[in-house]
Formats: sequence, C-alpha cells, structure tokens
Amino acid sequence: MVNKEDPFLQRYEENKDINILDDPIKIKELYIDKKLSSRKIAEIIGSNHTIVLKKLRSYGIQPRSNPEYPMLNDPKWLKEQYLDKRLSANKIAKIVGCTVNAVLKKLRKYKVQIRKVNPVLNDPVRLQELYIDEKKSMKEIEAILDCGHSTLKKSLIRYSIKLRSTEEQHEIYYANDQPIAKQLEDYLIGSLLGDGHLRRAKYLSSFRMISKHLEYLEYVKKLFETDGYKTTIKPHYTCYYLFTLGSDQLMEFRKKWYPNDEMKRIPEDLSLNPSRCLYWYLEDGCLTRAKNKKMLGIVLSTHGFSPEDVKVLYRKLVDILGLKEEGIRITKDNAIRFRKQPALKFLDYIDKTPVICFKYKFDPTIDPS
Repeated sequence: MVNKEDPFLQRYEENKDINILDDPIKIKELYIDKKLSSRKIAEIIGSNHTIVLKKLRSYGIQPRSNPEYPMLNDPKWLKEQYLDKRLSANKIAKIVGCTVNAVLKKLRKYKVQIRKVNPVLNDPVRLQELYIDEKKSMKEIEAILDCGHSTLKKSLIRYSIKLRSTEEQHEIYYANDQPIAKQLEDYLIGSLLGDGHLRRAKYLSSFRMISKHLEYLEYVKKLFETDGYKTTIKPHYTCYYLFTLGSDQLMEFRKKWYPNDEMKRIPEDLSLNPSRCLYWYLEDGCLTRAKNKKMLGIVLSTHGFSPEDVKVLYRKLVDILGLKEEGIRITKDNAIRFRKQPALKFLDYIDKTPVICFKYKFDPTIDPS
C-alpha cells in the first residue's frame, strides 16, 4: 500500500513508471534513500522482488541482509492492525512488504498473543464444502478463515482434498460465456492479422501481445476489460507484454485461426472493415518515407502467413478499396506493399489512430523513433 501522504511514492504510483528498473539512479533512490524493501519496490513498479534484487546487484548495490521495516518497529501500529483491525499476519506482511514470519516474530516480541488457527482448517467436511461444493477460490477461503495461502493449502492436502489444476481454475472463475462484442471482435481480427496471438491451454485460450508502446497496450486493455476479460500488462525487456486470462470464447476464435493447432491461417469467412484494417495497420504496418520525409507508400508485414493466405488478403484489399492491381503488390518476401495513391486511399479508409504513439504511421513528417 502506497502512502498517499508521501509525494515521492505517489508519483511512482500515478505514473506507473515500470521502466525504473533500467535506471540505477531511480532504483537507488527507492532502495537506499527511501529505504524501501525489494518487495515494496516490486509492488510499486509491477514487477517481481527477485528481479529487483538482481537489478540491485547488477548496479553494484548490495541488498540488505536483514532489512528493517519501520512499520514493524512501531508496536502501536502493529497492534492496531492485528488486534483492533483484526488483520491477519499475512495481510500485514503484504502491507509492509515483508514475510509472514517477520510479522509473527515482531508480534511475539511485543508480547501480542497470536490468534489460534481457525477451527475450520481442521474440519475436512467444511473445507470440502467451501472448496469443492461451493467452488470458492483459495483467495476467498483465506479471507473467510483469516489465514494465509500456505496454511490453507496444507490443510487441503492434509485432508486429501485435491487442488484444482490451472485449467480447472480458469474453467471455474475465468470462462467468459458472453459473446464477444463487435468492437472487441474487430480488434481481435485486426490484431491476429498483425502481432496478436491466441495461446492455447487445455480448455481455454488467452490473448497475448508484445509492444514497445505502453499507451497502445493500455488502450487494448480497456477493450478487453470492457468486455469482461481480466487483462494484465507487464514489462518485458525493452517492451511491454499484455495477456488476458483464459476464455472459452477466445478458444473458439483460436480454432478458426489455428486449425489443427498449426500455424496461424486466414479463416475462410474472413471479412475486412475499417476497424479491422486499422488495428492490422497499427500493429503490423509501416509508412515508407523518402529522405525529404515525403510519403512513398505503406507496407503490411504479412510475412508470418503462407503465400496462399497473403494472396487472399491481397485480393480482399483490392476489392474493398476498389484498387487497380498495379498500385498494390505482394513483395518477394511475402509482404503487401502499396504505392502512394493507394496508400492514401487505405489510410483514408481506416480513418485515424486512437492513440498518439502511432501518429507517425499516418504523418511522414513525424519521426518514428
């Protein structure tokens, strides 16, 4: 939990500056000057504490062997959380950014009696009702019983209550039975023509994409979340990685685009419209420029499709735009290239970019870098 009274931490929370790991000055400011733990830094920037520790060492910053947590050294605050607010040691650990054992050790030091284990954890019948019959998640049961994840897991295993597989968890909690809305369908088709990928699980499929443009991924995330898909963005080297949780609707989509679990193919019933072509161009198209920054044309990078599929796409573009075949062609490396006038017609057809970061794909005077 970020202290809202601390403008320094508030700035990082509001800006979500997840490139901070690549800046030794900023990470030193958090770890040494602000004395935050690696876990707290990871929470703020949306990363993992082990990655933070590796970065600290790579910058010659020696991780603290016995980290001090100011909140744990305040007996009044700790007693208020544990006794008055009835927070579990697990929840307090998450607030502080430390381990559960560190919290319990401090509670014992301040002579605070540790609460007894909830009797339900020793009741196999009730545990089975919660986990199997009522199909509650472990997180929900942890909140009900005021216990930690490992404590609950050990109780389930002790009483031979079979833990759900990842696929079963997705099937119960994340399957989206609602039909895909038109706006999201247009995006999915455009993205699958471009950089998008549908990953297969046993029962469900999830959408994945990597981009260097965080603004665009935030836009895509809203498209998915508006339609009920939980979506996450994480840093990935110099880019960002977006992925959704599994969905049976996305699995149906995948079956059309990846027949027999082979390479991506163009579905027989594919139809194009301005929105689908827009997303396709944003993710896998580029505007070609002369040295004087005048537009020469555009290229759609269709290299990932078979030559037969590229011919299908070429034919569809010619038809929907009413182009003459000499203005658009398939290159030797399997891309689709437009000359200037057909390119202008295509850009007029798809209208304008929904995000600022892709303006350079519409205006040759804007530097792509």
